Amino acid sequence: MRKGALSDRTVSPPHGLPVSADSAPRTVPPWLLILVLMEGVILLIKPSRRDFAWYQGLRQPPWVSFASGIPLIWLLIQIAIYLSSLLSWQARSNWNLVLAYILLLVLVEARTWLMCRSRRLSTGVGLG
Repeated sequence: MRKGALSDRTVSPPHGLPVSADSAPRTVPPWLLILVLMEGVILLIKPSRRDFAWYQGLRQPPWVSFASGIPLIWLLIQIAIYLSSLLSWQARSNWNLVLAYILLLVLVEARTWLMCRSRRLSTGVGLG
């Protein structure tokens, strides 16, 4: 390319002034959009502190020896839903599949919210 010539990275908009292609509007990458959607669902369906305090105050049966690992288990479930929805998007580029995974996440998260909100464990058992 000769010196002083416009590079192939410039475009001429309708007003005629050259604009770099780097200043063009960018789209949000699917991995970030899926992550933001999931975090939004998790934050919106999260039980209140008062309701969760009720849940924390329940006595656990003696056979529940893995109670300290439950937050890690839920985190792994959420990561699995995220990765699965991302792989579905990459394979098919279909937002309907991603929305189905978001719906699955709503159902998973709603179980805890309903159980804490109603203060009845049977509600959670009925959904889970």
